[in-house]
Amino acid sequence: MTTAADLMNMIREGGRRSYMEDGFVAPVAFLFNAEGVGIALQPTPSDERPPYLMARLISLFMPLVYDARYVGASAEGWSKSMRGVTEPEARAEMDNIHHGDLQKAHDAGDPTVKTSVISMLLDMEEPELSLSGHSVDPRSDAEIEAKEPFEWDTELDDLTGWPEGDMADILRAAFLHTKTALAHIPDQLQPSFDQIRNNVRTNEVAVEWVGTVSTMGILQMAVWFGEDGEQAAIKVVHAA
Repeated sequence: MTTAADLMNMIREGGRRSYMEDGFVAPVAFLFNAEGVGIALQPTPSDERPPYLMARLISLFMPLVYDARYVGASAEGWSKSMRGVTEPEARAEMDNIHHGDLQKAHDAGDPTVKTSVISMLLDMEEPELSLSGHSVDPRSDAEIEAKEPFEWDTELDDLTGWPEGDMADILRAAFLHTKTALAHIPDQLQPSFDQIRNNVRTNEVAVEWVGTVSTMGILQMAVWFGEDGEQAAIKVVHAA
């Protein structure tokens, strides 16, 4: 049986592999039920912030993964080293950091701000069991440009509890708002949703849903993780 730790490891390793092979991490959102059935969703690139792009896709795919327990995400971000300071001092500094501040600090030459691969698996039934981590690339900009080999700084990996930052909060809001909406479907739409819930989620059903959403132009890629547990990426769809 797939566990939360298994799902988190898949999300983290996928993000790391993307960074090492491509030099960047495209944002990817994940939606899973307790058995590991679910979907990975890569939004079409946009000037909009990645958390909002991923949240929109989470909302659109919840009717397919109607029994979802976990919302996951992988993205590129910044992490700031606070070694040598007390926990209260680190907490006070974190409270004063707002969106965009770390990039500005990095661009101004702050050597404590590094690129990281952000990974999280949010447990919507027991939030305190959520998993998250920041795999940090410890190299300087010059070393990255020179493609120097490196080992991940994993000091911030494997954290348990609700993650800091607004990405987790934005994804949770999308999940909860959609869950509330799906619990109060208008009578005229109820038969359609009942049909989805009563059908076996075959690969064909998942692909059809992916195809429908992709016509909106906001989905670049999707990977369905099916019921059998034998195969992971069974279908990839690129939006036109």
